Amino acid sequence: MNRTETKQPLPKAPDPILMEHSPQNTMRNMVECLLQIHKAHVDWLGKLP
Repeated sequence: MNRTETKQPLPKAPDPILMEHSPQNTMRNMVECLLQIHKAHVDWLGKLP
């Protein structure tokens, strides 16, 4: 029996850097940004006479 036969693959841990920039997080960040812009516009329009 050689060394490669006894080696078992290590469980994959989620990579925090990849998780931070996953498409789902990117989409959520974009939606949050658009909502903040919308709120700023609504607030600004509400101040008009």
